[in-house]
Amino acid sequence: MNISNIQSFLVPPGKGMATPPDVIGTEIPTTGRLFNMLQKIFTEGENECNIPIMFKKSDEGLQQNDVHEMLINFFETPKQSTGMAIAKHLRSFTTNKSKLGLLFLISGKNEQGDDKFIVSRFPAEEGVIADTDQAHLKVEFIERIFMKSSRLYKAALYYGTNLRLHFWYGYATDKQVNSSANDIAQYWIHDFLSSDYRTTSKEGSRRLGIALKAVTNSDLSISDKQKLISFGVLVSGYDKQIITIERMMNELNLGTEMKQVLISHLSDPDLAKETFEFNSDEFFKYVSYKLIELDNKAILMAPSKEFKNCFHKELIDEYERKYRFTSEGSIIDEKLRARK
Repeated sequence: MNISNIQSFLVPPGKGMATPPDVIGTEIPTTGRLFNMLQKIFTEGENECNIPIMFKKSDEGLQQNDVHEMLINFFETPKQSTGMAIAKHLRSFTTNKSKLGLLFLISGKNEQGDDKFIVSRFPAEEGVIADTDQAHLKVEFIERIFMKSSRLYKAALYYGTNLRLHFWYGYATDKQVNSSANDIAQYWIHDFLSSDYRTTSKEGSRRLGIALKAVTNSDLSISDKQKLISFGVLVSGYDKQIITIERMMNELNLGTEMKQVLISHLSDPDLAKETFEFNSDEFFKYVSYKLIELDNKAILMAPSKEFKNCFHKELIDEYERKYRFTSEGSIIDEKLRARK
């Protein structure tokens, strides 16, 4: 790993302010204690930044994005003036809740010799501005701030051999322990980076729905299908949350065997690790109805989320696993079908 340039900026809150506080910055020398600590972040970027993101396209659908241009301009000409544009852009989305931040722009090469760029933000204390001369940022001052929060940061990583093509895609992370996935989505990814998850809400939700439908239509045992169907009903609680399929399966205790079965019905097992915003309406387009077929040829069907409210289930023979289902309601339609 080889770092060629580091610029740092103290970024105050400025969102919604007619006259926001000034951003001050300085170039960090590529030697010394602070450089060694930042070198570690640069080196570990591929492991730490694990959320695939991409810049949003223009309203016309073109591959044009102002933030992407800012990052490219800085990487091509890494200095205070090109970095200041990025820092001021971050200021415009920084609220008093996010507070003062220390921004680092680190450019260089990775082990394969590809261009590599990391943009990262660390929290800073509100009173630290008094330690500056209001116009310049000192390396010793930055080091004192950095030492207090060296593991609490937001970051985005970009690398490749073609800046304008490969830097269109990146990876993000949030190491601040008090930040939720939705926080990083709005403030860091959507607002500041003008980006989105590479797996869209619709794609991720549809992917899970199609996989769950396929596996419940397979030749699994009844008990295994019941576990997966119960999982399918419970995931509705994740609506509008930033999540991965893997995390949903773990949190809902699907079980190792059933997790493997469900993952096997994805087009690629790695898709279970991709982050997206879950949309229950999109998901239930593919698993909207739950159907039970009894050995007496009767078929019971109702919306997945409402099935247990539509039918009362009563165990009448535990040994033979026989149940009685009852339901009440007014008839609104009757149909004949050629097949199930």
